[in-house]
Amino acid sequence: MLYPAIVFQEDTAGYGLIVPDVPGCVSEGDTLEETLANASEALGLALEGRRAPQPRALRDVLSDKSLADDLSRGAIVYVTLPAAGQGWHRPTVTVAPELARALDENAAITGRSRDAQVDAAVRRALDPSLTEA
Repeated sequence: MLYPAIVFQEDTAGYGLIVPDVPGCVSEGDTLEETLANASEALGLALEGRRAPQPRALRDVLSDKSLADDLSRGAIVYVTLPAAGQGWHRPTVTVAPELARALDENAAITGRSRDAQVDAAVRRALDPSLTEA
């Protein structure tokens, strides 16, 4: 299933991407390629345990007044929802309370979920080339 998404250059540095039909589904990266590569994973994580909504038609996204600002500074791309069984393993991870607070504060600022932040940090720590996966 393909979902329309809006990709844009961040004001500071890097790129961001939102999937309007899936609230809270965001991807970001230092490069456009990294942002797009992470988008399918972000979509899978955002919908984990939930029924996937039907994506809107492109004309409906383009005419959505609530997206006017994002659309004016970005471009439409399509993100693929991973097939069942091709998603991600969701282990339980315990972090110190101050790290959990920091993740939550960063999520409130960036819109990036705890899962996405931890995934990116683990990828960078284990093998920087994994950020391209």
